[in-house]
Formats: sequence, structure tokens, C-alpha cells
Amino acid sequence: MKNIYIICRITNMRKGIDGLVTLIQDSFELDP
Repeated sequence: MKNIYIICRITNMRKGIDGLVTLIQDSFELDP
């Protein structure tokens, strides 16, 4: 792990860790 990203907003965790990863990638416009 190179970086740690923090997003301060309400997050729906029903999709699990994969949904959270997708949210972070989309929010920061990251290329997986």
C-alpha cells in the first residue's frame, strides 16, 4: 500500500470493500 485516502462523507457499505474501493477510485480519478 503506497497511499491512504480519506473521504469525509456518508458512505453506503452494503457493497462491501469492493464498493468502497470503486468509490475512492472514482472520487480521486485514479487508474487501478
